Amino acid sequence: VVVVVVVVIVDVEVVVVVVVEVRVDVVVVVVVDVVYVVVEVVVVVEVVVVLLVVVVVVVVCVVSAGPSPPQPAQPSATRAPAAQAAASFGVQVRRRRHRLLSAKAEAEGAITMGVMKGTAGWEAA
Repeated sequence: VVVVVVVVIVDVEVVVVVVVEVRVDVVVVVVVDVVYVVVEVVVVVEVVVVLLVVVVVVVVCVVSAGPSPPQPAQPSATRAPAAQAAASFGVQVRRRRHRLLSAKAEAEGAITMGVMKGTAGWEAA
């Protein structure tokens, strides 16, 4: 039995899994594992991007403060928009992760239904 699984990441939010020439019991294991791994890798990449953005924002705030004498109003005014942007980006990442996990659950459900239908048809034959 030859199983060919092609995974295409169209966007950070879209994962397309194509399976060709399969046996029903093999598909469940392979496809669910591939979808799970892709979802987790994308989430990890997004978390790393968030951390990099936060580091860059902090560095920019420190560099923009420069060697000038400390002023109480300016540092808070500089950091507030940066912190707000980082928090907003974090919310977007959580939403994308939720969508990816929902897509994974839908894919697993579709695979399970296909296996059940295929098994019923196979047993009837």
